[in-house]
Amino acid sequence: MNLSLNERLEFLKHKQPPSAGADDIYRTVSFTGYRPGKLPFGDDYECEMAGKLKSALMSVFEQFFLKNYNCFLTGGAMGSDLLAADAISEMLKSYGKKASRSISFICLPCHNHIKNWSQKEKDYLERLLNNGNFAFYVSDRPYYKGCMQVRNEYMVDNSSAVVAVYDGKSGGTKNTLDYAEKMKKKIVTIDPSTALKTEFFVTNRDTSYHFNFLHDNKAEYKTAGCTN
Repeated sequence: MNLSLNERLEFLKHKQPPSAGADDIYRTVSFTGYRPGKLPFGDDYECEMAGKLKSALMSVFEQFFLKNYNCFLTGGAMGSDLLAADAISEMLKSYGKKASRSISFICLPCHNHIKNWSQKEKDYLERLLNNGNFAFYVSDRPYYKGCMQVRNEYMVDNSSAVVAVYDGKSGGTKNTLDYAEKMKKKIVTIDPSTALKTEFFVTNRDTSYHFNFLHDNKAEYKTAGCTN
């Protein structure tokens, strides 16, 4: 039986966020980006401009997938986070069995995260959880000042590359990219108005990796009914 969105989120309060080893981190890419207020199309996720941005995100995530990245982290916020999780799940589904060892996590910052969301965006999140995305809470308590940045730094710390919808505006996305640069991560940005991609720098390492982290967490989070 499918759980409602509220039932799923209540269940996830009792789960710990996954932790990754060095090889898992190397094969993980995280995402940061603007909320509707800084996007040229606002919260109109069905418009042509949003579709172009989603296509650009799919293309970037596909390039990581083809380079053997197999874990994808998004922040579960309104706006580009939802588009990114959608792009990842569609991209992975397009590869069928070839993507069976890949996983997409939505990293929610705090327990009452969606309290003030519109019904449209709650429905979008629920569709994502029905479409192969897993979810967990980074924090084990309700909203507190700074929890969004804690979530952002968790994602950066547990990945080797960061994709961002970013065009220079100040705020949480810039702060996350500043932290990612400090931590010497690979950074790819996409301008939300033009869907043009820019790569800043690349980290180097061999191509060996393990799947234990992915297998363990697929079993753990499937219990929440957050995948097909």
